[in-house]
Amino acid sequence: VWRGVLEELPPPANCEVQVSRHGDLGGQWDPDRLSQLLSNLLVNAYDHRSENSPVEVRLDGSSSDHVVLEVWNNGVITTDVLPIVFEPLQSGRRDRRAGLGLGLYIGREVVTGHGGTIRVESSEAAGTRFVVDLPRESPAG
Repeated sequence: VWRGVLEELPPPANCEVQVSRHGDLGGQWDPDRLSQLLSNLLVNAYDHRSENSPVEVRLDGSSSDHVVLEVWNNGVITTDVLPIVFEPLQSGRRDRRAGLGLGLYIGREVVTGHGGTIRVESSEAAGTRFVVDLPRESPAG
């Protein structure tokens, strides 16, 4: 699932994607929904990063019971948008015509539907990092 999305969703011309993978990245998940989650996080990182800066994707399967996905970019989410970033139509897009503002909301719904958690950290100094923690077996699986 992870590799396919990274191969099918190329970054913008002036963006390098740095990927690190650790451990076993397998789990009992809906592959279509996880593809949608990673696609939404990548598009968000591409759209909101500082110009000519990379995007980092970290996949950590070193734990026996969960996998962690992190997507980082060098942009910042303003403090007024941060508390509502996962709400529909509230993503804080600079240009509303670029999308519907549903990507992060859908991502959160995919994660919670798999029994996982998603959070965001953002500051001028550290950039923006979305952290997804997924149990290897979803509640429905």
